[in-house]
Amino acid sequence: GKHGRIVPQTNLDSFDEVKDRIVGVHGQILHQGVNLLNKLRNTQNRGSLDFALRAADKFNAQYVVFHPEYFERDQFKDCSFDNLFSLMQEYNDPRLHLEVVPVFGYDKRHGLPIWHSDSWKKLSEQTGKRILVDTGHAAITARALKLPTIDYVSSLIKELNSKFIHLADNDGGYDGLEDDHPSIG
Repeated sequence: GKHGRIVPQTNLDSFDEVKDRIVGVHGQILHQGVNLLNKLRNTQNRGSLDFALRAADKFNAQYVVFHPEYFERDQFKDCSFDNLFSLMQEYNDPRLHLEVVPVFGYDKRHGLPIWHSDSWKKLSEQTGKRILVDTGHAAITARALKLPTIDYVSSLIKELNSKFIHLADNDGGYDGLEDDHPSIG
């Protein structure tokens, strides 16, 4: 792209020199048209899942992670956990993980009614997928629900026993609910 953006669908070979250092692949998110809860997005969902798993094969990655995403405000009736469960049954790959996402997402404040570790554990059981904790996403949920941030993030990591952790931060900018990925610390 004009800003030097890497478009993986056309540039996977450009990572060949570092392929032995790639440990994980992150799938597309709602901004790219993927929402594993939304049946209207299943063509894009499947295409993105297929591509991410092919990339993981190419690089011998240990994991592939996707956001389950949200019940979209403007397409709420087309979103369901059943759609997520069905897709995850289709993709029976042990490398596939679901990532903790904030309880509210994006500027439209789409919602995902999961925040407690017990709910994430249940989602893991029902999908057959491990949960990857994103510390920045967990911090947003803690702020949104007015929970002690460090305690909440630490308890998720401990109780979910995630095999992989995405160490990220956010400074609570904007309204405190945006995932802006500044430097850690």
